[in-house]
Amino acid sequence: MSQTNGIREMITIETQLSEMVSDISENQKMSLSTVVISLLSVIFLLKTIFKSKKRAPTARNIQNQGKSEEIDWSDTIIYTALFGDYDNFVPPAKNSLKDIKRFIIFTDQDLKIHCDDKLQIVKLDLNDINGKHANRCIKMNPHVFLGPHTFSIYIDANVWLHSPPSALFHEIPENASAIFFAHPDRGDVLSEILYCLYRRRISFLEFHSLQKFIKTNDVGSHPLFEANIILRRNSPAAQRQGSLWWQLYQEYPYRDQFLLFQSIVKSGLRFGTRDTQNGNSRINRFAVKTGHKR
Repeated sequence: MSQTNGIREMITIETQLSEMVSDISENQKMSLSTVVISLLSVIFLLKTIFKSKKRAPTARNIQNQGKSEEIDWSDTIIYTALFGDYDNFVPPAKNSLKDIKRFIIFTDQDLKIHCDDKLQIVKLDLNDINGKHANRCIKMNPHVFLGPHTFSIYIDANVWLHSPPSALFHEIPENASAIFFAHPDRGDVLSEILYCLYRRRISFLEFHSLQKFIKTNDVGSHPLFEANIILRRNSPAAQRQGSLWWQLYQEYPYRDQFLLFQSIVKSGLRFGTRDTQNGNSRINRFAVKTGHKR
């Protein structure tokens, strides 16, 4: 890629990010009435947890159904998005990239990493764009930012790659467009929302704004996925799911895990899952999750 083409590509990505992220509204000011309403809402939700858990999810998990196909690693892009001063990024082991098409790092930082034909840094000037929102936008929409590819693997910026992805992903169900990891600690989205509220990872104001989403989408029956490693096929179904995920995030810009399964349901995405019996997305034969800076 020439320097002129590289500059043009970065300008295009920055413009695309700015346009997509600009629709996200920031939080309103907290009021006493909102706190009271939120507390009452927590009580209401606790009463409905057991009822909602009895309902079966409606998405198309095709794990262990039908034939599988090998993943074309030569046309697979691994990517991450590193913005702000939040994650400790550890460069991938060289051996981990030997079979793939490319590893792309989208970042606003001056990373001192040697780049070659496998590793590419896309430096972006975010200006007034919120770094968290920029990360989620790129994470959810590989079809917008990666260019031509057959498969992609998104990883959080604090996930260190120590081995080739074939050590973890051997194949994908031929009718599936994604593979997600089951969450190792909690089983459903409602439990995660309440846990995040308890641990102050979301505020009462944010919880209050989630009420419509919680009450209309039966999140107690939605399985919870760990979204720090996601394998996707670049198919129309996966593109539709990513776009719907981003639409939901624009309305509820807090924790993308809350919204993932609903985007799967709405898009009709067929997917496979990985349980936690033989490792999980935090530590496995392909990657290890490291700590955050803060």
